[in-house]
Amino acid sequence: MPCKHKAPITYPTAPIGARDAQLFTLKYEDPSQLFSPSTNYAPDIQYEPFHTDLSVSISSLKSKTMRVRVTISIRVNKTQTGSDILEFDAVKFDDFVVEDNIYVDKWQYNGNKVTVTLANRSLKRGEELAVTMTYSVISARPGLVYNETQSRIRDKRQIGEYMVTDVESQLARHWLACIDHPSIRTTLDIKLTAPSKYSCFANGVMKTMNKIESDTTTQWVLDTPCPAYLIVIAIGEFVTYKPVVDPNVTTVDIMHIAPKGIDVECLELTFGKTPEMIQWLEKLLDKPFPYAKYYSLAAPKLFAMENISLPVSS
Repeated sequence: MPCKHKAPITYPTAPIGARDAQLFTLKYEDPSQLFSPSTNYAPDIQYEPFHTDLSVSISSLKSKTMRVRVTISIRVNKTQTGSDILEFDAVKFDDFVVEDNIYVDKWQYNGNKVTVTLANRSLKRGEELAVTMTYSVISARPGLVYNETQSRIRDKRQIGEYMVTDVESQLARHWLACIDHPSIRTTLDIKLTAPSKYSCFANGVMKTMNKIESDTTTQWVLDTPCPAYLIVIAIGEFVTYKPVVDPNVTTVDIMHIAPKGIDVECLELTFGKTPEMIQWLEKLLDKPFPYAKYYSLAAPKLFAMENISLPVSS
């Protein structure tokens, strides 16, 4: 017998692209309200991004300001027939500029999207081009989680400053100029520059760490194609726990991270069995863990997000 209950149901998730914006109310008799497929088609990939080179610098977490430079390398999947158009998602950035190069004819930015008109160079299928954008990201916003002061958690402990990106499913556009759709995946080269009192983490393997005066630049490289919503950066006052791992159990580089003020013993108690869990999964699936590292970051204010090689949780 069908249910006669007609009261609205309040779901704890919001429509696609606005996960933490508001609760979403849906009546039984109109389930079509849950989705909006007309606005979520996969983008055209006649010009397909394949690599993202990203540089982020901050001078202080208290200022909630990041300076960003991103270069997106793009593969041509069709022979260019004219002054074609590229579009990138980029929400409310300051001092926004598309840098001149031989591929860019002109560009426009309306505060929500960047439209780049390509110079007609008769590019052939398989050729590559690049677009570089620079801008500032000012203030907390969807997808950027700040703890800019030494706040207290429930048991009255003080925890340090940090900033972590948390952008499922289409919130990356609030800090990263990109084609913000899960079907677009690129390899990553991420450079994070911050005062040396902060630690910096991102997807992939750390390649270099260079200290210049009072700042440190850390480079992270991911060779696996990654969608924008699984790109993560974390900058802050962190403590870490790195277990001693028997190479017969796993060769994956494992580390667990939390804000300063959280006891390292808590990290060990919570995450200490990770090597054995990875070993169990590898045997169950008969496949090796696909990434060279598994770092996890737990901090207040975060959701749970399965970022490639650096998942985060609250």
